[in-house]
Amino acid sequence: MKRFPSVLAFVIALFSADMVLACCVTTGQIVARDSERQLVQLADGTIYHVPNRVWLSKLRPRSWATLWYRERDGARVVWNQEVRSRFRRFF
Repeated sequence: MKRFPSVLAFVIALFSADMVLACCVTTGQIVARDSERQLVQLADGTIYHVPNRVWLSKLRPRSWATLWYRERDGARVVWNQEVRSRFRRFF
């Protein structure tokens, strides 16, 4: 019986961490990339800073990307990404 509250607390903490990360995910088509400033702009007009130059080389205009980001000092900083050449929907 004493294990139940600790397991419940662990499950609640796990789900709350997933919900925090889920709010910082976006998907869209890349329309512009600035290699000097390490910035990427999506079709909806949002701009993201990509600190990793290896990732920046993969983020090319006209490709679709899913970006995981964090807000730091008013800027959106990408900490993970997934790139594909076309947008695919699964219904």
